[in-house]
Amino acid sequence: FTIVKSEDIPEQLKKQIDMKMKDEFDLTYSDGNNMYIVSGYGEVPTGGYSITVEELRMDRNKIHVRTKLHAPEESNDIVQEFSCPYIVIKLEDNDKKVVVNRY
Repeated sequence: FTIVKSEDIPEQLKKQIDMKMKDEFDLTYSDGNNMYIVSGYGEVPTGGYSITVEELRMDRNKIHVRTKLHAPEESNDIVQEFSCPYIVIKLEDNDKKVVVNRY
């Protein structure tokens, strides 16, 4: 799998993310060749948050994804306005059900 940079997210998927990003959300999107899994953490009080993929595994019927939100380190450089962190994961398209767990 790969983590997709914001400038490489398909336009249709960006529109879906924009509609949901203020609340926690998970969604999948397919462009016919690739599957995109998105995990969003909703609105947080500052910028500087990051998200990591702690686990991504497949069994016969499902893809299991575990992501973790990391708070920013104390710094004067943190943007003091609300942000909505999310991560976009890209993998080869398939028909498996996706189960996302956020931490």
